Amino acid sequence: TSLASNSPMMGAGDWAVPQASRLKYRQQFNTLDKLMTGYLSGGSLADVDKDGQLRADEFILAMHLVDMAKTGRPLPLTLPQDLLGPYLKQINKMLTNIPKQSVSFIPEEE
Repeated sequence: TSLASNSPMMGAGDWAVPQASRLKYRQQFNTLDKLMTGYLSGGSLADVDKDGQLRADEFILAMHLVDMAKTGRPLPLTLPQDLLGPYLKQINKMLTNIPKQSVSFIPEEE
C-alpha cells in the first residue's frame, strides 16, 4: 500500500495538506498503529466521523493542525472544506446528510 493514503479516490490536488506532510504524518501514523488496526484514539477536531478513533487521513489532518498551532496560526472552530481530504469530505457529507431521527440507540442484550 502507498504511504500517501489507503483511502479511495485520494487526489493530490484535492487536499490543502501538502504531499510531503501527508507522507510524514502517514509514517508517524503507521508507527503509532502498532496493532495495524487502521485507527488511533483521540483528536476530536480531526475526528471527522466522530467515532472516537482516528483513521489515517484523520491523523494526517490532526498532525497538520498541530503544525498550524506550532507556527502560531489559529485553529478553526470547525474544519473548512479545504482541510478535508477527498475521503474525509465524503465521510463528512454522508454524516451531514443523515437525518438525526434516523439514528437510534439500540441497547445491547445482556
